[in-house]
Amino acid sequence: MSLHDWMIEAQALHARALSADLAAADDEVVHDLRVALRRCRSLAQGLAAVDIANVALWKDLARHAKGLFDGLGALRDAQVMSEWAIKLIPSHAGVRAHLDAPLPALAQAAREAVHAFDVVAWEERICTMPPLAGRALSRRPLLLHLARARFDEARALHVFAMRHRSPESLHATRIGVKRLRYTLESVLPSIHDVVAKPLKHMQEELGDLHDLDVLAAVVAVVDAEALPPILAARAERLAAYKDMAVGRGGCWFVVLRALPHDDAVVFRCRRAFVLAVALSLGVDGRSARRAERAALALTRDTRTLTTAERCAALLAPAKTKVARRAARSLLGFDDDVKNEIRVALRSPLIEAVRAFVG
Repeated sequence: MSLHDWMIEAQALHARALSADLAAADDEVVHDLRVALRRCRSLAQGLAAVDIANVALWKDLARHAKGLFDGLGALRDAQVMSEWAIKLIPSHAGVRAHLDAPLPALAQAAREAVHAFDVVAWEERICTMPPLAGRALSRRPLLLHLARARFDEARALHVFAMRHRSPESLHATRIGVKRLRYTLESVLPSIHDVVAKPLKHMQEELGDLHDLDVLAAVVAVVDAEALPPILAARAERLAAYKDMAVGRGGCWFVVLRALPHDDAVVFRCRRAFVLAVALSLGVDGRSARRAERAALALTRDTRTLTTAERCAALLAPAKTKVARRAARSLLGFDDDVKNEIRVALRSPLIEAVRAFVG
C-alpha cells in the first residue's frame, strides 16, 4: 500500500474509533489504527532522510501521526498483557484482576486522544504529501541507500541483543526490524516481496519476547508463583528467534542478499545520498561533481581517495561549518566514517578542492 492508501486507512479507522468501545478486547480498531499510523510514520521518517528538501514537511507528518499513535499505546499494551495472561496463566485470577484494573482509565485516555486528533489537518496532508512521496520514491539510489542503512542499524541492534539478551536490547532490535520491514514495504516493494516472510517472522518472535518481558516484570511484583510459565515461554521464543535469525541461510543473511551488498553498489548509493545532502546545502550538482573530480585529480599520483575524502569532496563547495554539521547526520554512515568526513573537510586536500572550484 502507498502512503496515500495508509493515510486514507488511518482516516477511516479514526472515524470508526470515534464511536467504538475502545475498552473491548475483541475490538481490533485500536490495533488496526496504530498499525496504519505506524506505517505513515515509518514512511515519513524514511522519506525525511532522502527527500531532504522537504524534510520539515515529512517530520511534521510523522509528528502528527505520533500524537494519536502514542495516545492509543498504553491501552493497546494493557490489552495485549491481558491476552497473554489468559493464555499462559489462566488460573491466576489475581494477576488478571491487576492487569484489567486500569483498562477503563486507559480507554478514557485513548478516547480523549482520538477526539483530540486534528482530522482537518490530516485531510490536508492527504492531498499534499502523497505527490511529494511519489517524486521521492522515483530516486532509487537514495532508496537503496535508505534500505541498506536501515538494515545496518537493525543488524547492529541484533548483534548487541544476542550478546546481552536483555529485554531492552531485544526490544530495540524489534523496533529496528519493524522499521526495516516497513521501509522496504513502502519504498522498495520488489525487494520486500523477497524478504517479507523472514522479516515478519523475526518481528513476530521479537514482539512476543517483548510482551513476555513486560508481563514478567508485572507478575514478579503481583504474583511471583505465576512466573515459571512466562519465563518458559520467553526462553522458547528466544530460542526460536535465534534459530531462524542467525547463520548462513538465516533471516539476516536472506535479507542482506536481497539488498545492495556489493561494495561498489553500496558506495554508489551512498555517493548519491551525499550528493543529495550537498544539494540541500545549496551546492548544485555540477559544482559537487566538479569538486569530486578535482579531488580525484589531486590525489591520482599519490594515493587512492578514501570514501570519507570522496564524500567530503562532494560537500566541499558548501561553507565549512555547514558541511561539517551535515556530516554529523549522514544516514547509514558509521560514527567513525562521519568523524573522518568532518576531519577531511578541514584537510589541505579539501581546501585545495575549494580553491579549484572557486
